[in-house]
Amino acid sequence: MHTLGSAEILHVDDQVGSLEKGKWADFLLVDPRSPDTGPIHDPVATYVLACGLRNLKQVYVGGELVVDGISLVRQDEHAIRAQVDGRMARLEAIADRNGARPATP
Repeated sequence: MHTLGSAEILHVDDQVGSLEKGKWADFLLVDPRSPDTGPIHDPVATYVLACGLRNLKQVYVGGELVVDGISLVRQDEHAIRAQVDGRMARLEAIADRNGARPATP
């Protein structure tokens, strides 16, 4: 209801807000059984409180599969890692220059 209600308020409920053919959707497929999360008395609480990355099976963005298990489907993981490492190196250099990094023991 929250998602559809928000879409209605923004007048985009014809495009998003519910899982229907022809609408854009970002969603996750989660398996609460693998590895075991314990007894499931309340499925919603289990998904919210007990499931984590280990339970994530697939990620869809705009209705298209982008992550399958632990693999990115349409992205070059090595290029992304290089970009992240480069950004972190620049941030560390800025922090060093400004004396913002904590002293290492």
